[in-house]
Amino acid sequence: MVGDIKSMINGAPDRYQGLPIYISYSAILVAAFTLAKSDFRSFSNRIGIALSWTCVPLCLYSIAQYYDLLGVIGLDTTSGIMPTVAGSTLGNKGYLAGLLSLLLPICLHFSDKKRGLLLSVLLCGAGMTVTSTRGAMLAALVGIFTLIIQKRRLLIIPFFVVVVGLLLPVLPFGSKNARVYSDGLSNSSGRSVLWWSAIYGIQQKPVFGWGPGHLIDIMAQRRDVEILQEMNIKTQGKVVERLPFEQGGALQWRFTSNGKSERVFQNINAVHNEYLEYALNFGIPTAISFVLLFLLGILRSWKKSPWAASALLAYMVYLLTWPESLRLAPIAWAILGIAYAVSSEHVVSSRIQISERS
Repeated sequence: MVGDIKSMINGAPDRYQGLPIYISYSAILVAAFTLAKSDFRSFSNRIGIALSWTCVPLCLYSIAQYYDLLGVIGLDTTSGIMPTVAGSTLGNKGYLAGLLSLLLPICLHFSDKKRGLLLSVLLCGAGMTVTSTRGAMLAALVGIFTLIIQKRRLLIIPFFVVVVGLLLPVLPFGSKNARVYSDGLSNSSGRSVLWWSAIYGIQQKPVFGWGPGHLIDIMAQRRDVEILQEMNIKTQGKVVERLPFEQGGALQWRFTSNGKSERVFQNINAVHNEYLEYALNFGIPTAISFVLLFLLGILRSWKKSPWAASALLAYMVYLLTWPESLRLAPIAWAILGIAYAVSSEHVVSSRIQISERS
């Protein structure tokens, strides 16, 4: 049975996952492809260099937040670098980290010839550190090593600069608003319960999905003992009572022990794994199509445009632990359009050479 048609079109209220958003991503892909295919080398170089310089203002602001020099309007400086609605330049430090993981391979590629872009490399490395987002850091490393493999040589100076950038925020002045990790990567921000709830929902509607915004509703169908265990919440010696649940609202429990009670909430309505998100919202076939779309773009640009292939692969790794966000996804989809234009440009060049010989 097809999921809720209204939610398919509008998406979750605060997640921007509806049909108009995905149509806009497709339009960006087509626009980038159209612009790039006419003069691929010139267009891709201009876009790559422009994206490399984008790191400078973004990272300067984020680093200033890290040292309590700047904050977010209406909030204190610490809130600016924490995962809140308003913070870290793009509204969430995880989203900024995702963008930087996408941009870092691009900066490295173009700084190899344009040394002025080493400033972007330095700040991008520092920016990655101050976001303290492990999934994005892993994605950036994958992008960097992919670029090295493609170029078949170590980019010594850019690589050294990015390492200095990664260490810069914590060595000279000491860490300020650093994040302390106590759980594994999969359980950061309660990802375990999100992923297992998504799998539970996918099993029920594997073909067409539920439509966006139903993760909490699916989670509410599961047993308390499973959910709380995946949230790493200890219930031994406590009386646990699930409070009334309203569709689309937060799950709540009351814990009572020694005459004292406290409440626990679970209101995250995004899977934090875009592949599971697609499968849950739109079905497994759509999720597979999404993966193939990006993999094909990586393969097409692997030899002709290594910066695009590295950036897209970094983005795919980032989406393993974060949702696709309107704040940075348009850039990834534009790069995907450029990646597809590589093959088109090659075909056009071949035809021109054949015509000249004739």
